[in-house]
Amino acid sequence: MTKGGNQMADDELIESLRAALTDDPDRCELRRLLTELLLNAQRPGEALEHARHLLADEPDDLAALDAGARAAEALDDLPRAERYRRASAAFAKPDRHVPSPDPELLPRAIPNSADELLAHWNDLDAFADIEPTVGKLTRSTVLLDHVGGLAPVKERLDRSLLGPLRDAELTGTCESVASDGLVLYGPPGCGKTYLARAIAGELGARFYHVGTADILDTWGGTGGHNLASIFEVARNNTPCVLFLDEVDALGARRSQLRHSPAMRTLVNQLLAELDGVSGDNAGVFVLAATNHPWDIDSALLHPGRLGSLVFVPPPDAAARRLIFSNLLLAQPSNEIDLDDLVARTDGYSGADLRDIAELAAELALDQSMRTNRAIGIDRSMLRDAAAHVKPSIGVWTSIARNVVTVANGNGRYDDLAAWLRTQS
Repeated sequence: MTKGGNQMADDELIESLRAALTDDPDRCELRRLLTELLLNAQRPGEALEHARHLLADEPDDLAALDAGARAAEALDDLPRAERYRRASAAFAKPDRHVPSPDPELLPRAIPNSADELLAHWNDLDAFADIEPTVGKLTRSTVLLDHVGGLAPVKERLDRSLLGPLRDAELTGTCESVASDGLVLYGPPGCGKTYLARAIAGELGARFYHVGTADILDTWGGTGGHNLASIFEVARNNTPCVLFLDEVDALGARRSQLRHSPAMRTLVNQLLAELDGVSGDNAGVFVLAATNHPWDIDSALLHPGRLGSLVFVPPPDAAARRLIFSNLLLAQPSNEIDLDDLVARTDGYSGADLRDIAELAAELALDQSMRTNRAIGIDRSMLRDAAAHVKPSIGVWTSIARNVVTVANGNGRYDDLAAWLRTQS
């Protein structure tokens, strides 16, 4: 690819990451990737802003300190760069090393063959016995019983996935049932990843969590060449649930990628991997999550690929009760009216509920410091916190309502439409 083509692909990826962070500003791994891309694009001012955002949440983030120092140096803000360097040295431990990415060492050209691609990896077959270098492979101990509420979602999963797989184990037809992947979609911060872990736990399978940054970072943000190794790791660790987070970024509609051949290549390769072109996917179940299923290339949603969509709404009353119980369990508390709190938070995401609990804890700490005695969280603090924290899914809901109005002729979003009818 030409230098101009690389720059165009980077620019489109930068805008995609900006949009993702607008929807979910707490995705630190995406912000780190965006910071590096901005530095590579000679945009140090913007990179510094994102580095400062990361450091506001985690002052000991060595990658953010390093990126911030490089951005400050590029802006001739040498005192700030020196402060970041000193802070990095102070926070660093002997066993922690975060090297500065060297753009010259990152492969920017698309490999011409599978052999050329695999030449960049050491002993791919050994991935079954070691931690993969891309994504995170674990054993999930979470079950659907650990997921509060969401009875319709659980029933849908049991009907379309878990039940058929249980029957298939008896009839020996497991492979054909598991060949169709599934997309969990809904507003941000509503537990799609946790639900995916629960599905892996129910299946007794390994859980291989792969995010956008995992796939794009190694190749300088221009391609999906890590996909081959990711699917190979999953095939070597069956039974395995391969969880592709933010799949709308990995599998965007190709009609929107006319000027980004690298991203089109990513979508084409994902299609090939789902079809098992480079290996047998028996024992691999592909789960994906997205806030924007309408941005996914339609070919990915065909049967045999990611053929089923399951809507994951904000937590219902039962789920909110369980979430608040868990969040407040470790906090000193006085009288708490969970029924009142649950009633006040209809339409809030799980992330919003966490913000409410954290704000209430801050209010209790503030009163404790002012009165010089320990004061626990009480009903009034939780009411004040709930009044201060507004539901974060309003913009998403507006977009979803428009999509259902104009693009649900095939009934793909019927579950979403039913939920929207319950919202004022």
